[in-house]
Amino acid sequence: MHFFQILRELTIKLQMKAVDVVYAYKLVNRVASTLESMRSRSTTEFQKQFTEATKLGKLLFGNEFQQTTLRLTGRQAHRSNPPSATPEEYYRISIYNEFLSHMLAELEARFVKNPSQDIVTGLFYLVPGECVQLDEDSDIPEELTKVVGHFECDLPHAVMFRIEYSSWVREWKECSTSVLVSLADALQKCSTISYPNLTVLRKIALTLPITSCESERSFSQLNSSRLQGEPP
Repeated sequence: MHFFQILRELTIKLQMKAVDVVYAYKLVNRVASTLESMRSRSTTEFQKQFTEATKLGKLLFGNEFQQTTLRLTGRQAHRSNPPSATPEEYYRISIYNEFLSHMLAELEARFVKNPSQDIVTGLFYLVPGECVQLDEDSDIPEELTKVVGHFECDLPHAVMFRIEYSSWVREWKECSTSVLVSLADALQKCSTISYPNLTVLRKIALTLPITSCESERSFSQLNSSRLQGEPP
């Protein structure tokens, strides 16, 4: 079905070498929103798919092709048994909607309800495109405060982060150039002298692995070490 193309694109992009955690979460949210929209319009969306499948079945099997459903019973505990008037309605409820709900639940469990979700949400505010939407007079976002607390030991001057971030936001609000949308671009434009804490946080965000593929790539680059006195 067509939503497999959406999932394939998501899978490939999440395994890219240059992907960062902010871009990955935005991509997942966009895919989840698309799947949610497809589920809300399942009647019309599945009708198109079912019509194409029916044409393909008639092309392969000719007059022998029939639209059938599994036998419905009054009580069923081991498979889907939804009340339906037509085969199209049966498969829409038992397969199409169930699969979409399963995919949305998996994306939510892996990303939305992830214990590190608050940290990831705070990293969003390291991108100029997000920070310029903040009010200059408001305090730094609570999610970003959690990020600073989590990586406090890695920051050179954590106590100065609040002033540093306010200055950085003001700088981008006054900037006439196009607002950057990626962490990598923001890191290149960030002065290490003026914004040491922001520089470190962006480097951390850019090195966080999105999937297990990233860590496997990192580990594969490590040469095996030999103990002293061990024969070659």
